[in-house]
Amino acid sequence: GWSMKDAGGGGARGLGAPGLQVEAPRFRPDGDHLLFAMRLPGDSFDLFMAPITPPLQQVGAAVIGALAIDCSWEGGILAYGWARVWESTGDAVYRGWLDRWVNGCYAAGFQVAHVNDLPYAYAALVLHVDDPQSRYLEIAAQAADFVMNQAPRTADGALIHLDDALWADTLMMATPFLIKYGQTAGDNLYTQEAIKQMNLHAAALQHPTARLYRHAFPVSAGGVSSPTFWARGNGWLLASAAEVLRNTAPDEPGRATVLQNYQQHAAAMIALLDSGDRWRTVVNQPTFYPESSGSALAAAGLIEGVARGWLDAGQFAAPAQRCLLYTSPSPRDRPRSRMPPSACKKKNTTHHQKQSN
Repeated sequence: GWSMKDAGGGGARGLGAPGLQVEAPRFRPDGDHLLFAMRLPGDSFDLFMAPITPPLQQVGAAVIGALAIDCSWEGGILAYGWARVWESTGDAVYRGWLDRWVNGCYAAGFQVAHVNDLPYAYAALVLHVDDPQSRYLEIAAQAADFVMNQAPRTADGALIHLDDALWADTLMMATPFLIKYGQTAGDNLYTQEAIKQMNLHAAALQHPTARLYRHAFPVSAGGVSSPTFWARGNGWLLASAAEVLRNTAPDEPGRATVLQNYQQHAAAMIALLDSGDRWRTVVNQPTFYPESSGSALAAAGLIEGVARGWLDAGQFAAPAQRCLLYTSPSPRDRPRSRMPPSACKKKNTTHHQKQSN
């Protein structure tokens, strides 16, 4: 006979049943379970569901103790992930970590002084929606004043990241905050600023034919130039475009350009996904090493595009899902085989054990 074990994707173990076949698992929408199919030789597929600890929770539990002193982009991007998951699932674990991080930075007197600091203000606004507090609005107002009135810009208004250059990173740091602040303040000026930044950066960073994004583009002769198509930079762009598209109406001025650039970018990226279902650290260089953080960002941006109808499911859904599985922190959650989803017959929809005589 054989039985299903609680070990995530690929956790089915044959007990005296050679030839047991397991389909590549997929995350359930809540992120707390993996779904996958398996069968014995000559039998049809059964669908199984196995509980897992979500990857973001694994990472959060490992680093939350250190984040009180990291209030800029590294802690901020993790907090952005916690905020998105908490808003989607209501899981209080993420709410607690978000609260601990924001209030720890506030108690330390942290002030937004660079575009990299803006995720801190975004996280404060997310908390304010659930628990209105003057300190959260204070954080956000200081950040809004910085980004609109103090941050360095090019002549046409693009936010300069560092060393007189535009960086792909800026959009992931700035656009979620601009969108959220506009919603909180009821002022479309900030939504339009997010769209403006997406389109100005695309004009400078998105290659006119490859449709991939450079990491950095110099504004002057002394600015930093990074013409390579860095995986995480391209992940920043797919994720930030999804953020803007999700939060704006189809007729919002400038949004159509964001959507067109996003779709062209997505098509260019999916064509470069490697045989291990990840992108290389420079996405068009097949000899470079696979890069997990950029791959996870890109896959998340693509999956949202499929879910919301911006991208074709037949082209993007399966490879993006496989990429998320391969970038999970736990190797046990990675698929062992890749059979087409059409092979799966949904006979059983809960995790169970089965014995055969």
